[in-house]
Amino acid sequence: ALNRLLRDLNFQNFTFRDLLLVGPDGRVRAAALPGSRGRPLPVDPQALQAAGQPGAIAILGPAHNATTGEWAIYLARQITAPGVGPTLAVAEVPVSLITMLLG
Repeated sequence: ALNRLLRDLNFQNFTFRDLLLVGPDGRVRAAALPGSRGRPLPVDPQALQAAGQPGAIAILGPAHNATTGEWAIYLARQITAPGVGPTLAVAEVPVSLITMLLG
């Protein structure tokens, strides 16, 4: 159900490539895109710990996405999901999209 919800949100927005829910171990618990599910985020695990500060949004990367071959920035914020516990909500934004918007 979480995967379907994230997929529906992802189709409504063109400013990011994927939406993910990431556990404390760095593994993706749910994602809008099937290729991201069950994989670790391609960022330094210590950076994920910094993203876990309540009320803060962390900018992680750029990191190389092994699935797409693109470089991406990850915007992460800690949330608490009922029945799931502490989780990072992460939006993956391709660097090419950022450069296009800035251009």
